[in-house]
Amino acid sequence: MGYQKALVRLNRGGTEIGFILNTELFVKIGEWTSPFLFDWDAAIAEARKTSLVITEFNLIPRSLDSMKGVRRVIALNANATYQTESRSFSSGKNAGAAIDAPIELTSNGEVFNRFSAYSNDRRITLNNGILAGTFATTKEDAEANIRTGADAVSRYALENKTPASYKYTISPPGGTALQRGVAQPAYGELGGGVEVLFVNASPDNIVTGPIKIPDK
Repeated sequence: MGYQKALVRLNRGGTEIGFILNTELFVKIGEWTSPFLFDWDAAIAEARKTSLVITEFNLIPRSLDSMKGVRRVIALNANATYQTESRSFSSGKNAGAAIDAPIELTSNGEVFNRFSAYSNDRRITLNNGILAGTFATTKEDAEANIRTGADAVSRYALENKTPASYKYTISPPGGTALQRGVAQPAYGELGGGVEVLFVNASPDNIVTGPIKIPDK
């Protein structure tokens, strides 16, 4: 069975990390442990029950002893079926940090969130843009996992231990350059959340907020 680890985008919005099997089935990390211990017919039957499909994916390089040569592929409108599961993002321990990921471009209508300990975050410009090198997360990851500022500190492995209770919304134009990855364990925090790194400074008026969420 051919398989490749990938970050995928779904037709209903949101991203997931898992494995694409034989170019036709996607299984999220945590639902599958081995290509040799897998009931293919049952998985295909289950996948046919859902209307979710993959619209885009980025392959994540595997170790050289498990796959030779393939480093990165981007495919638009991939015709792949997504297995029924929750819409929450599952990062997996082996996904890389955004800073090490290839640069890609946002689609029209994508929305991101930034969590900060400050109501006047220094990465947000006076004209409601963002500076080059600003980190954020996807709206989907934030909605699924962040209820408090303390949640944000843990999930995104923030150095500042003050609860990141100010939530900014970032709505960049399509074609904005960024890198996508997973927050790595750091500063005594677990990480594991989706992180994006905006490569360049943005136009004005793409940031709204912040809104205040509970500290803990």
